[in-house]
Amino acid sequence: MLDTTAIKTEDEVLNFTQLKREAVVDHLSKDKIPDDPKMLGALLAALDGMDRAALTKKKIQADSQIGDKLGLAGAAITQLFTTMREKTKNRQTTNADAPVNTAPTTIPSSIEKPVIKEGELGTVHENLSYDDIITDDA
Repeated sequence: MLDTTAIKTEDEVLNFTQLKREAVVDHLSKDKIPDDPKMLGALLAALDGMDRAALTKKKIQADSQIGDKLGLAGAAITQLFTTMREKTKNRQTTNADAPVNTAPTTIPSSIEKPVIKEGELGTVHENLSYDDIITDDA
């Protein structure tokens, strides 16, 4: 009879079943690969279960490593933004006493004033047909 009272966590369950599968594989293939189709099926099923468990453990380890790397990347990005914010604050406080140029920008006299047609700077959309554009007097 199997004593399963000591099994408490999922890892212990996985280790227990893995050990039992190994024992089955050892028993079924002690001398040679069995010729009986039922025994061969049981052996292959046990090996398949072992493969699946091993692959699942590898995937969990890889996911854990990815999670660790994402955590490091997130910490680096946070540090970068914190540093940039501090530099921006320092720049704003050091330039607070600098005079601000409030003089309006003027167009030099060498540039002619533009000729603006009626509605040219309007914000309302006007529907024009092809004929309206072609026959428009410029």
